[in-house]
Amino acid sequence: MRFFRLGLLTLGGAWLSLAACGGGAPSDMTGTDAGTGGAVNPGSGGAASGGADTGGTASGGADTGGSSSGGTASGGAASGGADTGGTASGGGSGSGGAPGGCTAPEPGQNPNRVCIKGKNYYLNGINVAWDQWTQDLTNYNAANFETLFATLEAAGANSVRWWWFIDGENQMTFQGNLAQPLAQGVFDNLDLAFDAAAAHGILMMPSLLSFDIETQNRQFLVTDEAATDAFVQNVVVPLVERYNDHAGMGLWEIMNEGDWLLTDEGGTVSIADYQRFHAKVAAGIHAADSDALVTTGSASFKYLSDTNIMADAALMAAAGGDTGAYLDVYQTHYYSWMHGEGWSYEPWIKSSTEWLPLGRPILVGEFSCKGEAGRWTSMQMHVESVTQGYAGTFCWAYYDNRADDEGAWVDAQAGVEAIGDQIPSAITGE
Repeated sequence: MRFFRLGLLTLGGAWLSLAACGGGAPSDMTGTDAGTGGAVNPGSGGAASGGADTGGTASGGADTGGSSSGGTASGGAASGGADTGGTASGGGSGSGGAPGGCTAPEPGQNPNRVCIKGKNYYLNGINVAWDQWTQDLTNYNAANFETLFATLEAAGANSVRWWWFIDGENQMTFQGNLAQPLAQGVFDNLDLAFDAAAAHGILMMPSLLSFDIETQNRQFLVTDEAATDAFVQNVVVPLVERYNDHAGMGLWEIMNEGDWLLTDEGGTVSIADYQRFHAKVAAGIHAADSDALVTTGSASFKYLSDTNIMADAALMAAAGGDTGAYLDVYQTHYYSWMHGEGWSYEPWIKSSTEWLPLGRPILVGEFSCKGEAGRWTSMQMHVESVTQGYAGTFCWAYYDNRADDEGAWVDAQAGVEAIGDQIPSAITGE
């Protein structure tokens, strides 16, 4: 989630400038009711340039934020052509086929479930997103997370999206640009968290990093190949090897809204570097455990539906032909500024398959728990995600410890309960 960079966003080459929020979209941006356009929803973020309590998905400090979600494979390494993403007809465990006890999707349709450990789940969850900014893994509050997991279980939820390393502060250590092995205390705390989640039937989708790395000048994790390799080997692989088979593990999210790091969005990271980073992390996860499921938290459908920069062919090429470099599940986020006159990236105006017909599950990894005034209620956002064939929902966010005014558990509860009541077997994966 991010609002403060609106002046840099462009559509179809130049997203959307703040001054032109009500303007039209490129001619190919169709398939929406026009909506209200307009400027940013007041109270949904703000300038937020860093520091504690600066609001929105600020660029650092406590209480910034964003989110993302994840899923599972749709057939593994995929055989799709260049820049198409393919429909994943071979390779890893996948959720597009029918591994284990999972059923195959209808021909020509994206799976509306995520196949995890042989069960078909609709991921009915919420963003945590953190209890303590950049300190959850080193100062884990077991009582708070026990309450969170128990509350979600009682409401018919089955998953959470939880930010882990965020900007690299406090919970990671470095020698120069190279991430060092994690402290034992991080594993001890995660052991407790995974056991607590599993006891309540909750699957975790950890988001490893966020675009917030730029606030600490750690874009080198993406742009420096040696730094990426060290992150994969010293941080990611040990986590996957320890937790991927745990009953509380769902899927691995590489980065929250890393799109904001791209030069096209005013950042400093090229698309080529961004693809290589994702390729190496995805390949490292799949190599560590071939059953692991990988996603990344795309900020919207822009870099998926307009030009899919996360396509299998592009990632495999970026990893030197490594067939483990692919995403098992796609993910999109949505906030009120992501539509205007004649254009929209709203997930619910099209089906999952209409947005991205690649035969893979798509999660709606972030949207306002409060809904969007005059357009979508929170209940509609939740229920329409099921109707339109998405594979999971995670509104923003459980804890009311941010300044973005997008809601908290009290706003999300009814929608989460409605999904649990509507598709109870998909909550348990039966």
